Amino acid sequence: MSHQHFKQSDRDEISILLKKGYSHREIADALGKDHSSVS
Repeated sequence: MSHQHFKQSDRDEISILLKKGYSHREIADALGKDHSSVS
């Protein structure tokens, strides 16, 4: 399994979704990432 950092665009999307009240799991699903990588 390849480990990669989030791209800036992913970080921006995470920030927006957190402000909208999305859960970490919902954000991870939207980005196609494991939920443990979004915290």
